[in-house]
Amino acid sequence: MNSYLINQISNKVTTKNLFPHQQEAISKLIDTYRYDDQNTKSGLLVLPTGGGKTLTTVRWIMDNVLTKNIKVIWLAHSFHLLDQALDTFENELPRLKGRRETLNIRIVSSHPSHDRVETLKTTDDVLIMTTPTAISALNGFV
Repeated sequence: MNSYLINQISNKVTTKNLFPHQQEAISKLIDTYRYDDQNTKSGLLVLPTGGGKTLTTVRWIMDNVLTKNIKVIWLAHSFHLLDQALDTFENELPRLKGRRETLNIRIVSSHPSHDRVETLKTTDDVLIMTTPTAISALNGFV
């Protein structure tokens, strides 16, 4: 698990600027996922290959989900996408300054460098895991 003390993170501003299509996607996510109502919502973020899905989604999660202390499960189909997601979350950590004190991120998969399902804790804020690992874990609970 990676645990971050937000106030000890450098003051450097996130270096990546969003393209107009990413800004538009975030606006639509904000309009769709309002947390002031009780309606369950679901949806997909669709951008072309290389269109910045990871950055767009992480930026929205940082600004609109984690600031409300909502936990996140990030699913990906391959190991390298797990590491890409972690790198993006780490790069975006300065966005949480003054909005959270800590953030706990755990990568879970069958890869030797990642944690196992058995290591999950209620203090984990973001779980980044492969879809097969999540399905396998759910089957173990049924």
